[in-house]
Amino acid sequence: MGSSGINAEYMGSSGLNAEYMGSSGINAEYMGSSGINAEYMGSPPELQITGDMTIAMFVTHVNDGNRQNPYAKAYNGEGTITIEAGTEGEDGETGTTDDENSTLSFYWAGENSQYCCAKALQALPHGPWTHIAIVRDFTNFADFERGLASKFYVNGEYFPTTNCRDQEWADTNFRDADGNYFAQARATEDAATVGSGYVSSHHGNIEDLRVYSRALSAEAIACYAGKRGATDAERAACARM
Repeated sequence: MGSSGINAEYMGSSGLNAEYMGSSGINAEYMGSSGINAEYMGSPPELQITGDMTIAMFVTHVNDGNRQNPYAKAYNGEGTITIEAGTEGEDGETGTTDDENSTLSFYWAGENSQYCCAKALQALPHGPWTHIAIVRDFTNFADFERGLASKFYVNGEYFPTTNCRDQEWADTNFRDADGNYFAQARATEDAATVGSGYVSSHHGNIEDLRVYSRALSAEAIACYAGKRGATDAERAACARM
């Protein structure tokens, strides 16, 4: 699809084949604040990703004062991306409509359903199109202060994050029976959605959504960020980096 739509793919562990398009195919078009035409993808095994994962897409975004979900699976499970409206309330619950205050967050939960949250330390850029990528990397596990295994990239560059939970909470609520931080997400039957979710629907456009069951390298993400409008073959080459 062109700039007004979504090209949603699930790429599997190899990043080359195993497409997942949703039951109705690639057909989710422009989604305003009402979330009309948001893509409902169900909860197939391919999207019940509990290990390493990458979610990447191009977005345009309008801050309408509400928290927005460009991609959602489960806050208390595999993971959900939220664009926070502003800084006037805890976790953006009470937001502003100032685009300069929009920030990016990623939520996921361990087996006890208690969710952690990585949040960006900088405002989300606003332009014609912005490429965002969330990487959950258990193989190269990040420490608590960096968001419990979550890394953000915006327009191909690393975007610093921190944890929106404090250390005391994590020590009490986010450790397994052996005392280690959870290193696996909880699988759920919650449907994956593009452009809508638990909070408000995404107000803007989404293009070239890609969900990988592995942590893409920084080089691969930078490559993707520069490939908007490129051919499938050119984008596939990025995944091999």
